[in-house]
Amino acid sequence: MASGLGHFSFAVWVIVMSLKMQGYTCCIENEREALLELKAYVNSVGGADAFPGWTNDTEIDCCYWGEIQCSSANGYVIGINFFIKKLSNSNLLLNLSLLHPFEELQSLNITDTFIGWFDPLEGYKSLGRLRKLETVDIFSNGMNNSILPFFSTATSLKTLILRYCNLEGRFPTKELNNLRNLEILDLSNNYLNGSLPEKEIANLHKLKALDLSDNKFSGSLDASGICELKNLHELDLSSNKLVGSILPCIGGLSKLLVLDLSKNQLNGSLPSVISNLKSLEYLSLYGNSFESLFSLSPLANLSKIKVFRLSSRSKLLQVEIRQDMWRPKFQLNVVELTYCNLGEIPSFLKYQRGLCKIDLSNNNLTGVFPTWILENNPELESLHIKNNALSMFQLPRLVHNVSVLSVGANHFIGPLPENIRHILPNLRMLNISSSGFKGNLPSSLGEMKRIKYMDMSYNNFSGNLPQNFTMGCLISIRRLM
Repeated sequence: MASGLGHFSFAVWVIVMSLKMQGYTCCIENEREALLELKAYVNSVGGADAFPGWTNDTEIDCCYWGEIQCSSANGYVIGINFFIKKLSNSNLLLNLSLLHPFEELQSLNITDTFIGWFDPLEGYKSLGRLRKLETVDIFSNGMNNSILPFFSTATSLKTLILRYCNLEGRFPTKELNNLRNLEILDLSNNYLNGSLPEKEIANLHKLKALDLSDNKFSGSLDASGICELKNLHELDLSSNKLVGSILPCIGGLSKLLVLDLSKNQLNGSLPSVISNLKSLEYLSLYGNSFESLFSLSPLANLSKIKVFRLSSRSKLLQVEIRQDMWRPKFQLNVVELTYCNLGEIPSFLKYQRGLCKIDLSNNNLTGVFPTWILENNPELESLHIKNNALSMFQLPRLVHNVSVLSVGANHFIGPLPENIRHILPNLRMLNISSSGFKGNLPSSLGEMKRIKYMDMSYNNFSGNLPQNFTMGCLISIRRLM
């Protein structure tokens, strides 16, 4: 009998060791108890049945509880994700001291659960107890500035995301000044205002990504300390109220991959030092107030740029059309030049061969529809050239797989080509409204079975609908005539 038990114990030991060698570990018992205490607190104060999968059943490994992530090396809890619906108490505060048992905690994610937090013993020093904490990601409409002082001691943080947290006032330099290990800071979609952070932000010298978009920052970039963040890879200041010109010091951020200054009130031109951003892949300047001559030559040597977006609220913008003095070293995937007062298509586009989307809408383009854009870019998926003054519509010579074609509000003369279905067989969206087309509708339209949206309103079509039109179009087609 004893011998049998010995063999059984040995077999169990072999199984356990085998599982551990494969990286499997059970959760730590005292952490299981701490998680259940956390659950009890949320349910008692929040009036909810939160975390129903967290049970006292010791046969169920707490590392498999849906909101928990454990280390594969030792079984300690390294991640907690709070997302609780249907709380009867919408003013729930998180007691941070309940997180202290999780000494290996690295990631804390909170979505629409708490309106703030507190610690009856440690106060603002509470997060400092979690020495391994690297990521805090909060997406909540209930939070506010009251959470900011808690971050002053969270010096281990590398990623801090506080989106939709109702933050207001000036940039929280004081509260974030000690976070010297921070690499990602996202304060987007809040109500922060005043000027951009000044020289003190240079203390966050490890920052690689800074997102201050969708706030109310105003003033110029002149006094900003952002240009001191030499390790930045991504900078997003879009959807604010920034004025003035693009600072030449931006050219010193040589590691930038993404620069988004769209939807502000910037003016002036593109500084020549932009050419120093050799790693730049994404540049968005649309929705600003640029005026006078706007040269694109600083982009010429940016061989890695894939996305370029530009537009202006001002009717005085004059984008450089002819690039006779330079030939682009880049191959774009996306280009948007809307509201740029273009009378011609910029010549650098004739060198592009890998475009997926191009938008030249709301300009002053005239003449023949540029079929060469389709011919030069066989992978093009979306072409927008609406609200111009093009006078002749023609299709490319060869079949093209473009799926979105928007050419409405032009001045085309004559009928819609009969072979449109054969040349553009994969169209899913077609907008030719208000463009002056006349004559009969092509019979091939009825064979375009992939089409999901078609707007042919406000033209001068005549005659009957093709017999196979409604038969071929199995889904809803809107605004035909």
